[in-house]
Formats: sequence, C-alpha cells, structure tokens
Amino acid sequence: MTRLRLKSALFTDGQIELDVSDLPATIGRSPRSDIVIHDLQMSRVHAEFRLNARGEVELVDRDSTNLTIVNQQEVRSCVLKSGDQILLGETELLVELDASAAAIHEQTTREIPVIEPSADGSGQPDVTSG
Repeated sequence: MTRLRLKSALFTDGQIELDVSDLPATIGRSPRSDIVIHDLQMSRVHAEFRLNARGEVELVDRDSTNLTIVNQQEVRSCVLKSGDQILLGETELLVELDASAAAIHEQTTREIPVIEPSADGSGQPDVTSG
C-alpha cells in the first residue's frame, strides 16, 4: 500500500504521513480541513489529496484563491511523484511516496521461463528436431 509523506518545517516531526486509506484528505487553514496549516495566504480548504482510478496519488485544487503550484507550475490537478515540490499559499511541501513491500514486489516480479534439463542428464536442453 502506498504512503504519502509531506515534509515541511511547519510540522511537529518535520513531516506528516498519510496512508492511501486516509485519502481523500483536504489541506487548508480551516479547522474543517484534514490537514490544517496556519497560513493566511492559504485558502480555508485549499486542495485535496486523492487516489485516482489508476491508484496514483493526485493533488486537486479546490478553487483556491492563491493557486496550487507543483514544481513551479500552476495546476488544477496533477498526479504526484516523489520529489515534487508543492506551494500552497506561502507553505512549501516536499512529496515522498513510498510503496509497500507488497506493491514493490508486484511491480518487480515477473515470470522467468525455465528450461527443463535433458532426459540424458547432460545438462543440455532436450531439443528434438521434427
């Protein structure tokens, strides 16, 4: 399962972590937001982190007054990747995405064809011409 880590000096531990089961999650200065940040340049409910149909973490602007910026580009919505830099109001966040060991295993495991040893024990594949 993927985890979203947002890094910023604003957070008590320097970061917050969200599991995909925590999504969707809103971010803004309102106490109604799931992630509350005291930044007067940030809208009350500035943006939302959500999981799209392909299982990717997406950041969606919620009609904020002061824009949602990812990697110095204004966005209405975008798929996030590790290393992305988000600017909401005057708050900068660094994105890290961690896939669980199971997800990594699914992404990297593939079937490898196995050549059966020959019947005569020579170690050479049994090739028959037809």
